[in-house]
Amino acid sequence: SGDIDLVINTPVGRGVRADGWLIRTAAVQRSIPIITTTAGFNAAVEGIRFLQSHELSIKSLQEWLA
Repeated sequence: SGDIDLVINTPVGRGVRADGWLIRTAAVQRSIPIITTTAGFNAAVEGIRFLQSHELSIKSLQEWLA
């Protein structure tokens, strides 16, 4: 009932494929973000750490290219 904000499912081996598929499918059906690789997990952690230590700013594409 809305208690899950993020699913991290990084399957290893053949036996976990069916369970992993069910977990990922349930997450997608509920519009819950899902991370499926350790590289994706590491990137998410880096992004969260960056946001915690920097002020968020929004720029238009024109501003970035100026």
